[in-house]
Amino acid sequence: MPQVDPELFDLSQFQAELALKASPIPAYKKAIRQAREVLDKRFLAGRDIRRLIEDRAWFVDQILRAAWKRFDWDKGADIALVAVGGYGRGELHPFSDIDLLILLDGDDHELFRDAIEGFLTLLWDIGLEVGQSVRSVAECAEEARADLTIITNLMESRTIAGPEQLRQRMLQVTSPAEMWPSKEFFLAKRNEQRQRHSKYNNTEYNLEPNVKRSPGGLRDIQTILWIARRQFGTLNLQAVVDQAFSPRANTSYWYRPRSSCGRSATVCTCWQGAPRTGCCSITSASWRPCSATKTTTPSWPSSASCRSITGSS
Repeated sequence: MPQVDPELFDLSQFQAELALKASPIPAYKKAIRQAREVLDKRFLAGRDIRRLIEDRAWFVDQILRAAWKRFDWDKGADIALVAVGGYGRGELHPFSDIDLLILLDGDDHELFRDAIEGFLTLLWDIGLEVGQSVRSVAECAEEARADLTIITNLMESRTIAGPEQLRQRMLQVTSPAEMWPSKEFFLAKRNEQRQRHSKYNNTEYNLEPNVKRSPGGLRDIQTILWIARRQFGTLNLQAVVDQAFSPRANTSYWYRPRSSCGRSATVCTCWQGAPRTGCCSITSASWRPCSATKTTTPSWPSSASCRSITGSS
């Protein structure tokens, strides 16, 4: 992710906007609106899709840190704001939830109740779609031991604000040495994958296959990474390839159409001599090529000849 990107987020300008009004909400909303416009322009200009989803995650990091600093956590307080799930991986698609863990050292949530409530209320007021949990390190261990989804989310984490040592302790108590050893984790993920595939009739050739959850979709690639992390300690696909654990997987093929269409349309692969990817409107049943598609064909096939792939997160 970028270290500094003033076009996407200018901290000094943002601070000046904050000083103009009593309420911080307009400044946050303006920054979010401007960032979306910049990211849209970069997408249309053909920027690498991996960079785009990392840029979006980086921008949200800046907004969250600024929001976190508005509340009194006390210096040296044993509380941290941690990104988990796909956002913790440093990837954020348009309209994807921003998954957050507010991590505490002890079980006394009351100590920070007012600050936590104020922080989350601010995020909702400025229009961020967040999914949040508040847990102590011990609670993370207890819940992760009992829930495959929770342990998976905690494996993909980054500290946004607060002491990093809290997250390191959380990773230690949820490590393979403490729970979910690699073989057990693999078997559970394989069973989870089979159940997911069965919902789509164990085929990607449905009329509307799901770009994320159908066989061969993004979730299958992510499952490889999660299993590799449990076994090898890495979430980096190239590192997994280097260790001969998996073939190269081109996630960019799936990332770009998913980011292009968001929730207002579905991603379509139209077959007319060769596959062409575009966006199908749910409401008008029309079809258009997404900007990633390049072709010399003067006209595009109708929606009737499309196989659509749902683009929801």
